This record gives sequence, structure tokens and C-alpha cells, in this order.
Amino acid sequence: MSAFGTIASTTTQQNNMIAPGDHNVQSAGNDGISSLTWSPTSNYLVSTNWDGGVRCWECQESGRQIRALPKAQVNHENQAP
Repeated sequence: MSAFGTIASTTTQQNNMIAPGDHNVQSAGNDGISSLTWSPTSNYLVSTNWDGGVRCWECQESGRQIRALPKAQVNHENQAP
């Protein structure tokens, strides 16, 4: 497992396998994503994961490239009701 915001060794392999127009984000979690939402007022993407993590990225567009820069991560240990 890599630290939030660091590039995992499989990132290049994953980028070669995505469909045109799709984008990967760094450090998306170790388990499936349970929810995903965009900020209504800025370029932030937030996900919650089944591993108890909440992650936030700032998305930037430069030319035809989109980058998702990791901004914050919180993990909680308690299970949802």
C-alpha cells in the first residue's frame, strides 16, 4: 500500500488499461468505492470506500489532460449501521 498522494507502482499499468476519456486517480483505496461526489462549488472529487476511508482530490485540467491531486484522507474504524 502506498501513502496517500504517492504514485503506486501499478499506476502506469492501470493507465494503459483504461478506456479513452476515462481517468484514474491516485490512491483511490484498497477496497471498492461506496460513494463518489463532486463539489458543487469547486473542482473537488470526494470518495468513500468500503475500507473506511474518505478521500478528497482537487481536479485540474491542463490542455487535454486532467489531473487529480490528492488533498486529504481520513480513515475511520467503526462500521456503518
